[in-house]
Amino acid sequence: MQRVFKSIFGVSPKKLQQTARSDKFKALLRDGNDITDAIYAAGYGSTSRLYEKSAHNIGMTPKSYRAGGAGESITWACRQTSLGWLLMAATDRGVCCVKPVEDYDVDRPGVEAR
Repeated sequence: MQRVFKSIFGVSPKKLQQTARSDKFKALLRDGNDITDAIYAAGYGSTSRLYEKSAHNIGMTPKSYRAGGAGESITWACRQTSLGWLLMAATDRGVCCVKPVEDYDVDRPGVEAR
């Protein structure tokens, strides 16, 4: 079953679940939720589970992410891919954003990454 799932979706069921949990956590933080409440609402079993992977998953501490990256040095780039323009952003701790960007103008740099 896992091989069939991976051939269809390109990732394992576990990776898909981890990504969905991380995306929900980040959305809750962006909406201004308390960090601890967001941890449990996203489906993490404990705060330590999130913090051991937060640098890898969001590129900064949850507190910095909730503050919109305030105080972080974020390097970003946009690249044309077969799926369109893709924004990639990272801190010294890891990747904080990878998402498609509509209507990117190469002559007008400065896409807001959130």
